[in-house]
Amino acid sequence: MSIGSGSHPSMIFAKASTPCLSDPEAFGYLVGADTNDQVRLAFQRAFASYATGDTKNPFDARLRAAKAQSVAFANALDVIARNDLVNGDKGNTSPDTGDGGYPSSSLGHALSDRVLIMTTSEFGRTLRDNGSGGLDHGAASVGMLFGPARAGLYGEFPSLTKLSENDEPIATVSFDQYYATVAQSWFGVPAGDMLHGNVSPIADVFV
Repeated sequence: MSIGSGSHPSMIFAKASTPCLSDPEAFGYLVGADTNDQVRLAFQRAFASYATGDTKNPFDARLRAAKAQSVAFANALDVIARNDLVNGDKGNTSPDTGDGGYPSSSLGHALSDRVLIMTTSEFGRTLRDNGSGGLDHGAASVGMLFGPARAGLYGEFPSLTKLSENDEPIATVSFDQYYATVAQSWFGVPAGDMLHGNVSPIADVFV
């Protein structure tokens, strides 16, 4: 499951499919439309119909399966949110990372050795102000893993003096290596099936 910016509810790789939601609250656009909201209700019915439809095209079949997984995940989040509202909570489905990186519910603790949260960003930030009180997009960023992973820093500690020719921090772990680590060492999907070239996972990341 991918939770982050993006307009498409699934990603298809060589041997793996990933359902996507733009954020933890976005399940509402896939399930739970009120009968008064005919536009959203029609969209959800069409989306669910496509997800469960038949096709002879292998790629389309995998895309439909990923969409069906998205609907199933959204339904699970919808049930949790409704239960929270019944119990007097605000219905916030965002993970509570105040307890070791896992949701504070009993379900979260029960799955704590089976759930991995991975952060990604397509850009970092520059070190210097851009003149308008902020920082521009930069090259190097930070990726974090929450779950049954060995705590520590993978790669080199970022230097503030050894910079790129554009005066930006230099990444010491490639995106491909980061993705390869999760794909191969967590999901069991060979990195070569998802990434071009001979990319090796980072060793000994997971418990």
